[in-house]
Amino acid sequence: MKTLTFLLVFLFTTLINFAQKPDLQFYRLPLNKGVSLNLTYDMIQDSKGYIWFATMYGLVKFDGKNYTSYQYNPEDTNSISYDDIVSLFEDSKENLWIGTWGGGLNMLDADTEKFTRFIHDINNPEGISDNVIWSVCEDKDGNIWIGTAAGGLNKFDSVTKKF
Repeated sequence: MKTLTFLLVFLFTTLINFAQKPDLQFYRLPLNKGVSLNLTYDMIQDSKGYIWFATMYGLVKFDGKNYTSYQYNPEDTNSISYDDIVSLFEDSKENLWIGTWGGGLNMLDADTEKFTRFIHDINNPEGISDNVIWSVCEDKDGNIWIGTAAGGLNKFDSVTKKF
């Protein structure tokens, strides 16, 4: 009986040890291949499998082989509003929300790959309250919640498209 108990305990602990040792591999993504700076504030993997990096010099998408950089272009109103990206969030509609350090909030439409900008305007009390966006999340009703540096918490109604 003692032998059987010992054998069962031995097998059980051996199986637990095997289950707790995942085969992890780490890879460096070299700067010269597309990530614009060694300083990355945030990163997410979206529902399509792309990895997005929020960097000091723009937004970077990595598809597993290639990088695509998105940067501010003053001549293109569909470009991102600012290059210093600090927060990322994908909503339930697969839109990517991008918070910046001084350039407000951006939403990247998954289908068109065009940005919609939400910039603080002191003369518009119905708009976003600050241009430094620390965090973005979504509630169960589809509303987007935005945490700002100096303007508090903002709620964006995804149906009416208003704050």
